Formats: sequence, C-alpha cells, structure tokens
Amino acid sequence: MKTKAEAAEFLGISVRTLERYTRSKRIPATFDQGKRHARLLYAEADLEALRTELAAEKAVRFPEARSVTAMQRIGFRLEPVDLKRLTQLAAREHVSPGEYGRHLVISALHDTSATELKGALSDIQLRLRELQEDLESKDRELRGARTALAEATRAMDQLRADLPAVLQMLLVQLTDAEPAQIKAWIREGLSSSKR
Repeated sequence: MKTKAEAAEFLGISVRTLERYTRSKRIPATFDQGKRHARLLYAEADLEALRTELAAEKAVRFPEARSVTAMQRIGFRLEPVDLKRLTQLAAREHVSPGEYGRHLVISALHDTSATELKGALSDIQLRLRELQEDLESKDRELRGARTALAEATRAMDQLRADLPAVLQMLLVQLTDAEPAQIKAWIREGLSSSKR
C-alpha cells in the first residue's frame, strides 16, 4: 500500500491529479487510521493498472510511431508568454514543449470540425447575401408598385375632377338641352352614384 505522495510519484502525476482521480472513482483508495489522522492508501495493483491506462492514453495523444519519410522539420518562434504557456501545458501532460506543440499542430490539422464550421459559415454568408439581394430587389419592385399606384390614384382623381366637365361638353354637343339643365342633371347623377 502506498500513501498519496508515494502513489502520485509512482504514477508520475501530481497529488492534486491523484485526488481528482480518486474523487471520480478512477482509482480506488482505502482510509487508514494513522497515528494522528486518517489517510488514503492505494493498492499497488490498482496503481499499476492506472499507470498502464495513463501510458495508453498518452500514447494515443502523443504517438511515438513516426515514419522516416514523413519526418521533416518545421520550426517557428513563439513570444515568451506563449512559450511559457506551452511549457506549462506540456508539463501538465508530462511531455516536452516540443512534443506538446507537435501534438497541438497535428490535432489541429486533423480536426475537421473547424473546417466544416468555416464552410458552413461561408454557405450561410452566401445565402444571406442572396437573401439581401432578393430583399433589395423586392423593395425596388414594391417602391415601383407604390409609385405606379400613386400615379394611378392621381389619374383617377383627375378623371373624377374632369368627368363632369367632359360630360357637360358632350351632352351640350349631342342634345338640345340647356347647359344649366345638363349641369344639374350631371350633378344629380354623380351624387346618386356616390351613394
């Protein structure tokens, strides 16, 4: 049986990480009543199983298999603040900053979700532009229809205003009736048609 500190050292992780694994039931622990206080103890078989599991996870995240033909050097510089952050993240994973940086690059290259999101966003932007153009076209058509309606309304109003005079001129030309009589007849006819 190993104490928390011994178990963490055996696994190559921090005591806090071991405590997290214990709380999440990833590794069982037993309480032992010590001389002063209770303490957690870990069975060596459980520790060995967890160490194997952690090594397998690390192998998946940071594969060691590299083809000779595929290996080419790529280098780049980092700002000190970025290098410090990369070093911290790498230490948490128990790998070198170079290995962790390589892992990040490879993960980003194989992560197609960002590319798919960019493609979907591009499609949405294209569709939005099409809809905007369609809306502008419909707006122009609507403005044209409003203008035509306003012109038709003005023409109708002008026709209504001119109709009595035109009728009076026609009836004076076609009949023997007096202009005053024709004017009264037209006024009476138009007022009854409004009802």
